[in-house]
Amino acid sequence: MPFLAVLEDDDGRREAMQRLWGDHPDAKLILFASAHRMIGWLEEHLEECSLLSLDHDLVAPRGEADPGTGLDVVLFLIKRTPCCP
Repeated sequence: MPFLAVLEDDDGRREAMQRLWGDHPDAKLILFASAHRMIGWLEEHLEECSLLSLDHDLVAPRGEADPGTGLDVVLFLIKRTPCCP
């Protein structure tokens, strides 16, 4: 089953995406609030993705490290062979 991988830190947007895509019959929604965590996951699963959506202005939760930005994911992706439809 392909993945819909989304980088988004806003709880309201994440909830809306889960409502709209959460029960998608042909793909599994994977949400990330950290660019670094998304990159780590993409290293293993990029070829299984059918959609990537990237937020840029991520805010670190209080007491947590910098979550990076969507640009960090883009910089990771440009070093890879394109594979998402």
